[in-house]
Amino acid sequence: MEILVVDTTEELLNALESRVDEAIKQSGLRRVRLQSCMVDVIEDVSLKFVPEAVLVGPGCFEDCEDVVERVQIRFPRSGVGVVLQNDIYALEAVRLRRVLGVKVMPIADIANIASFVLDNQQITKASGSTNDGVIAVAQMKGGVGSSTLTASLAACWADHELSVCILDLDDINPHLTDWARVSVGKRSLVSELLRQGQVPVYRLSECMASVEGSERSISIIGQPANYHESFHFKADVLEGAPSSQAFIESVVPLLQDNFDIVLVDLGRSWGVSHFATLPLCQQVVLVVDDDALTLKRSIDSLRRLTRESDDANEFDFSKWRMVMNGYSSRLLEPSDVSDECDDSGLFPESMSLHTIQFSEKGRKWGAPGKTFYDLAEEHIRSGIKDLCQEIIPFKRGERKRASRGFFGKLKQAVGFR
Repeated sequence: MEILVVDTTEELLNALESRVDEAIKQSGLRRVRLQSCMVDVIEDVSLKFVPEAVLVGPGCFEDCEDVVERVQIRFPRSGVGVVLQNDIYALEAVRLRRVLGVKVMPIADIANIASFVLDNQQITKASGSTNDGVIAVAQMKGGVGSSTLTASLAACWADHELSVCILDLDDINPHLTDWARVSVGKRSLVSELLRQGQVPVYRLSECMASVEGSERSISIIGQPANYHESFHFKADVLEGAPSSQAFIESVVPLLQDNFDIVLVDLGRSWGVSHFATLPLCQQVVLVVDDDALTLKRSIDSLRRLTRESDDANEFDFSKWRMVMNGYSSRLLEPSDVSDECDDSGLFPESMSLHTIQFSEKGRKWGAPGKTFYDLAEEHIRSGIKDLCQEIIPFKRGERKRASRGFFGKLKQAVGFR
């Protein structure tokens, strides 16, 4: 088991570590690793492992709500507890439990701290990974709004208490990396790990960034800082470096262990990383424009890629759904789309189609923390919720829905550009 303690000074950290050490002995756990960090560097500290439990120390009391929120954003899978000085605990424990929804303990109560450690050890052991899926957002041409849709899906799921990590694989236009204001330092680390072809678990949190300006539980792994390194996601161009397939196959399972949803923006530049990602996905969302020529070209390109693939797992179209961007307002009839898809011989009859209406307000997204989902009209926001609910339901247990066929799943509610 891995435990992290957080506080404001070295003296307070040492005191809390001592109490936690004693609690671990009382709990009878043998394989426990303990590390600590100062609260002011919680977003950027380099850890040797991702903790299963985090204890926020007495020095954080004045800013407790903010600190707990930061910890939960940084470590969405970790159990969080608050430790208070005894006199403050007597006065504030009930209020903090109600406000924070986490366990609150007095520092003198070793048994209570030990109980917190054991509870989280049992939860981790019983639950394992609760990831709901790796969802890829794909496109066959630029400008169809795949990054817009990716950010909107992430925001909606996060608003419904699902933790999301975005993986930006768009080497041509890393819009999501720019939108999240991912630092040069984190992008440089992505470059380093991409060259190595492996992401050690203790470095995962180092290369992830929170979306600047957002209070949601959304993290992102951005693009490398330099284009020639980003291009490695498409082709093996870094001399002496492993294929980007090794990076993808290393990082995606780690993200699945730590987030409810892993959301991948594949970008338009199809290459090695795309073909490595597709077999790992539970669902794929294909975004197309709403004119007949673009739809035909997109399907033709997809047919060619499928024909040239030598791995059946790369193009399992039973996992695919289509989202049509209605920017031109010349929405295709469902029968036209159905005929084009049938002629391709690629998609099953049960594949769902969602149309996307244009929103002048929504198209201006891109400010820190703001997405199309935040800015669009209420009926469009409602449509995005419906789309999210169909892909991965908000309520646990709602996983399978009866197929209504291609025409029955046509939606006229959501919009972006």
